[in-house]
Amino acid sequence: MIKKFYQMIWFGIFNVLLFALIILAKWKRTPTKYYLSSLLFSVGIVAAGSLALSSKIIFEFPFLTYVHSPFSFLIAPLLYLTIRSSLKPPETKKQYTSLHSVPFLIALVLHLPFYLKDSNEKLIYLNEAFNYLPLNREVFFWSVIGQVVIYLSVIWFTISKKHRDLEPPYLRWSIILSAFLTSLVGVAIFRKLSFYNYEQSYLMAALLTVWTIYTIYHFFNPQNERESSSNKKYRKSGLTKVASEANVEKLMDYLNNQKPYLNSQFSLIEASDKLGLKPNYLSQSINQNLNRTFTEVLNECRIRHAADMIISSKYNHLTIEGIANEVGFKSKSAFYINFKKQIGQSPKQYKLSVK
Repeated sequence: MIKKFYQMIWFGIFNVLLFALIILAKWKRTPTKYYLSSLLFSVGIVAAGSLALSSKIIFEFPFLTYVHSPFSFLIAPLLYLTIRSSLKPPETKKQYTSLHSVPFLIALVLHLPFYLKDSNEKLIYLNEAFNYLPLNREVFFWSVIGQVVIYLSVIWFTISKKHRDLEPPYLRWSIILSAFLTSLVGVAIFRKLSFYNYEQSYLMAALLTVWTIYTIYHFFNPQNERESSSNKKYRKSGLTKVASEANVEKLMDYLNNQKPYLNSQFSLIEASDKLGLKPNYLSQSINQNLNRTFTEVLNECRIRHAADMIISSKYNHLTIEGIANEVGFKSKSAFYINFKKQIGQSPKQYKLSVK
């Protein structure tokens, strides 16, 4: 029974690591995707390390002993960064982002002397003191718990203050994952103060794996949830599906041919007047068919136009801020955020990459 349970957890961990790679390889690369991929990878490594210890598999691969330990310091920061980057607009503080990895790097450096030991020496440690840690066990455990508690406090504060900037699926996702991580901390402290030992580490590995499977499912299904909520919202609308699709086609032709989005004051009301549509019908058509808001559609058009301008010698006399103004953005920061989100690079990086 226990063996089958272990096998199930290993299968879950394998899927976690696989999805971390799929995110980077298949989906459009954005800061949120990078953070999420790193979060899944870190959780997978920690869960795998915990399970390897509790199942004694680590005795067959002693060179991997405690490789997972430093990654414990990445889970909470990466969850915070994933949530923060999901905000609309995302909070981007690039100059401070690297600081979130400092505890991980410190733990990695402190583990190095142990990592450099040969496999025989590591086996001696495992055989003589199965609960041995390269660092002081108490210091390591409470350092991880303390860091997670601090980040959870910041995460809950961010969710409470910025919940209106998170779309419903992402808000639900953030709340449930944060609640799950909070419960993990509670379980860890309870085990520490009562019957904590590595023989029961498979429980933590299982909880981490379930937590991550939930992450995968809800992160890749916000479109479906959004479409579902959209359908409920417009259930009593008299707009048919055919008419809705035709409205979007008319809008996109108008935007691509006339480029009214270059005017920063261009609005849904003005677009509706030009197309001879009711504003609420046009908004519904965009939401149902493109799964976006009117403003998001305009900004995507603006960014595509800006990308063409950046690589054109015709506009070499304009600064990045000048181009942002030309395509209809009211602020430089909004332009940079949307450009990075859509293109995956900053305007300057994009300009250099196409040369």
